[in-house]
Amino acid sequence: PEPRLPINTPSQLKVLNDLSKKDLDSSRLLRWLVSLLGDLHQPLHWLRGSHDYGRKIQVAYKGSRYSLLEFWEEYLPKNVKPPTAEALEREFQENAMNWGYKAPPELFRDWAREAAEIACEVYSSMEVNHADGSRRIDSPYALSDEQFDRWAAHWRTMAGRAGQRLAFVMQDVIEHRKHKNAHGEGRGHRHHKISATSNFLTNLCIAAMLVPALLVLFRWHSGTGGIATTSLLNSLFKDGAAKA
Repeated sequence: PEPRLPINTPSQLKVLNDLSKKDLDSSRLLRWLVSLLGDLHQPLHWLRGSHDYGRKIQVAYKGSRYSLLEFWEEYLPKNVKPPTAEALEREFQENAMNWGYKAPPELFRDWAREAAEIACEVYSSMEVNHADGSRRIDSPYALSDEQFDRWAAHWRTMAGRAGQRLAFVMQDVIEHRKHKNAHGEGRGHRHHKISATSNFLTNLCIAAMLVPALLVLFRWHSGTGGIATTSLLNSLFKDGAAKA
């Protein structure tokens, strides 16, 4: 599907010009894509700023010190319980269809914005006002249990979404691979993702043919001595309305 807003994706990445042919092999590019998706969901990997992705900020928590980046990359994964498999499966089924209606560059932009907003929230929540009128982050920063809980919730959410979105993208890669192989063999291979408008029109056409045919069948069946289906339906509707 076409993106709703212009993505302005560059036609090529100049950094790839320095890579060898071996580095551009599809298997290596796939590993790069997996790493990119994981990186994308680590909020502190966005907005480098003057803090160097959190490396220059010390966090004090429960008698120990960590860099902010270290806290997010090591402490939180080891000390926060991840989402359950059942919860991830349920969320995936709820989200995957909506993702299918967007182009991959649009999805990456949306997911990147989401992570960047969390990064902004993390930094802004650490800033305090000082006597000289400035607003900055103290280092070491004393992390409260309340703030830890907020960070833990963010980490749990982003870790779960990273897994779901990686699964979705891998499924999409496999689907497109099927298209490529089918095209090379001269066979059509219809993509399973079509627009909501197309779905509606298809269902409308089916209903336009099926409903009149069913009504004719019910009338014929009733006239030949079978169960009076139309009368039965009317009776059910009346009973339901009376109970309501």
